[in-house]
Amino acid sequence: MPVVLDNHFSHLHVETLNLAKENGIIMLSFPPHCSHKLQPLDVSVFGPFKKYCASAQDTWLRNNPGKTITIYDTPKIVADSLPFAQTSMNIMSGFRKTGIFPFNANIFSADEFSSKFSTEDPEKKYWCLDSATVKAKGNVRITTRMNNEIKDIELEEALYVPELRSNLMSVAKITDKGNSVIFKNKEAIIVGPDGRIKLMGKRLGNLYYICETPQVTAKNILSEGARKSPIELWHERLGHLNIRDLIDVVKNERAIGIKLYR
Repeated sequence: MPVVLDNHFSHLHVETLNLAKENGIIMLSFPPHCSHKLQPLDVSVFGPFKKYCASAQDTWLRNNPGKTITIYDTPKIVADSLPFAQTSMNIMSGFRKTGIFPFNANIFSADEFSSKFSTEDPEKKYWCLDSATVKAKGNVRITTRMNNEIKDIELEEALYVPELRSNLMSVAKITDKGNSVIFKNKEAIIVGPDGRIKLMGKRLGNLYYICETPQVTAKNILSEGARKSPIELWHERLGHLNIRDLIDVVKNERAIGIKLYR
């Protein structure tokens, strides 16, 4: 039995894949950034679901004048809205429009998946939510532990991006300074031009985290990805509600008790 999934880390875990294989399940994965075209739920269910939820929210507000929707009211709104969107007709339409069933390899034209070029300065735009803007640039000092020795490391030309979900380190920027980055199975090592070790990171899952001292809470990583932020948690709790709509709900005070930022 085939199952269509996105590239979430849990779907790519070896134990998950082995368990699926042992039970006769074939796990198919979408290419990155293509779910809006290839994911049946995105194509034909989530759109109507969003509209029904908005209608249910408006009805709730009319029936409860002066009150604000809270996280305790949201489950009923979702439960009342989902059956209208998750119909057999909508689901079958999603599989047909994505070319999964009946199978249609030519349902999309090549230009629908062509590369997008930006006229923005690449130094000033970094992906986070839809896009994020660099607000400032300067040097940052972090405290790290290597071989039981605590050292202060200064990172030059660090960019301040308020919307960024985690502190990231660019391998390209590190090597541009004449340093080398060595990735091993369980650790990453940054070696300076003089051959001395400048920084080390430990591997956790598919990410490498800088070995900071315990009192430092922010995590700097050497590869893409981050631990789940409040936005990601609420995105999952509310049935994978669109991030833009989630922010809009909080901004317009349609719900209380949701904190999107730490």
